[in-house]
Amino acid sequence: MSLLIYLATPYNHADAEVREHRYRRAVEYATALLNMGAFVYSPIVHNHPVAIEGDLGREFTFWADFDYALIDRCDILAVAQIEGWQESIGIAAEVEYARSVKMPIRYLSDPLTKESIDHLTGLAIAVSKRQALSFRTVSKVNLERALLWHQGGLEEWTISDWAVAMAGEAGEVCDAIKKLRRVECAVASNNTKQPVNREAAVKAAAQELGDTFLYLDLLAQRLGLSIEDCIRDTFNRISVREKMPQRL
Repeated sequence: MSLLIYLATPYNHADAEVREHRYRRAVEYATALLNMGAFVYSPIVHNHPVAIEGDLGREFTFWADFDYALIDRCDILAVAQIEGWQESIGIAAEVEYARSVKMPIRYLSDPLTKESIDHLTGLAIAVSKRQALSFRTVSKVNLERALLWHQGGLEEWTISDWAVAMAGEAGEVCDAIKKLRRVECAVASNNTKQPVNREAAVKAAAQELGDTFLYLDLLAQRLGLSIEDCIRDTFNRISVREKMPQRL
């Protein structure tokens, strides 16, 4: 299982012994998830020793931005229903944030049971099937497939060849949008390739957009570039130029 699980557990309490006990319970749950093959991040397991050694704040407000940033990097929020979870301000905020970014949420029983873990595993499998692709993964697999056609490497084609192939697919996108516009304007056509409705026209455009991107990625690789880096660098440069806060 390659998905990353954010483990939410209660922590803050006026009594230091209760905080220590809750830390131990978080370790218990994190260990169980790791033993089932999950990649798990627990803010309490990570931050409790840091907070003690560094004399840092215990309140969730101190850690909120840090926790939200880690939730953004995870795939599932798992809430351990151990003593104090329903009153926990931190868990409530984490759940609310996870819902706002449409992250799947699972509640783990106390004591932790096989059934509870199985439910989490089932969700992880379902999420993995629809997990968003990364540029890095697309580029890697795209190159692997391309080399089945171009066994001598991408260098079998010149840079111009790859650029023309990409431009050809971009032209197909424009043609698909032209046909979509015909559907929207109810323009009669005897063309057997004309989509019969908007759904079919959009589907055709989606296929051509995919083709265009795949050739664009191969063009970048032929140039010795990473399409991920190209997009990140360009996006961030424009944000800096326009004095906008968004960064990739």
